[in-house]
Amino acid sequence: MKILLSIIICSSVAGECMPPISYKKLFPTEYDCLHFGYAESQRRLEAIGKHDVNKFRLEFNLLTITYPLYLFPLQRVGYLQIQP
Repeated sequence: MKILLSIIICSSVAGECMPPISYKKLFPTEYDCLHFGYAESQRRLEAIGKHDVNKFRLEFNLLTITYPLYLFPLQRVGYLQIQP
């Protein structure tokens, strides 16, 4: 089982999120994935800078997805059907 990572940066002021930043690297464990994700978030936070982070009230969110997805059974959520 491998873990995929996406970082989503949202603005509380604008009420919008940037497109997810997805990584092609597959991580062997949740720990490794999160460790990389937090370090990468910090790098991006510093690149954006204190002024813009505060001005737009930016939030950094990590999304981890277990791969391959077929390990999960078929689920129904409202009208959406999530398939393996």
